[in-house]
Amino acid sequence: MITKSNPADLERIMDIVHRCTDHLNQLGIDQWNEYYPTTELVGGDIALGNVYVYREDGCILGLITLGDTQPAEYEEIPWSTGNTVSVLTIYRLAVDPSWQGRGIAKKLIAYAEQIARNRSFSCIRMDCYTKNRRAYELYRHLQYELKGTVIFPHTHVPFYCLEKVIS
Repeated sequence: MITKSNPADLERIMDIVHRCTDHLNQLGIDQWNEYYPTTELVGGDIALGNVYVYREDGCILGLITLGDTQPAEYEEIPWSTGNTVSVLTIYRLAVDPSWQGRGIAKKLIAYAEQIARNRSFSCIRMDCYTKNRRAYELYRHLQYELKGTVIFPHTHVPFYCLEKVIS
């Protein structure tokens, strides 16, 4: 079951974030660290109602953060829908490493797509760390199109920018 998170979920969500950070680091993917994502950032997103969690038997196993704004770095990307449309942005997607490979990430993304349809967003956009090949392949498999790359201030490694038009 996927629901909006609440402040009581923050500790478990951050546990998943830290477990994912450790798992990514073991794979040589230095995407997340002690500076991002922070408890303050995630807590703020929960307060805004932007974090959704996947629960099984009452336990949170995964999360997705959605927003209706985009990073400034996206402005230079040649999006197929332009820059003046209403956009749902996926900011963070994480599944507890011990539960990965069971389709939870796909369910969370499908949920985001349903939200986009229900709220009449024109498209969904996201970025994906270029070193995170597994995530990139998942997004491409789900028909997200590569539109360009950006480099965020906190890293020198590019991120792929992906988009899926919602009809």
